[in-house]
Amino acid sequence: MNADVRQISPYAVFALLDLELPALALVKNALSQARQDDALIELHRYLTRRSTPGWRIEDNRKQQLIDYVRLYCADELEAV
Repeated sequence: MNADVRQISPYAVFALLDLELPALALVKNALSQARQDDALIELHRYLTRRSTPGWRIEDNRKQQLIDYVRLYCADELEAV
């Protein structure tokens, strides 16, 4: 594993999001109030309740997302 990846905060996922999307308004609102844990909860709610799965990400940001998932979601990744 890349040594730099271990330095990533669980909040790093927010840098990968387009917070201008209306569906992520609650995430954006929580972040604007410095409530990162609440923002994570809202992101989880959005991802688990949406009716159309899918998430588009720019090619240059894919490795960031891969590194994040491997570091913070290893159990879920293995299950998938």
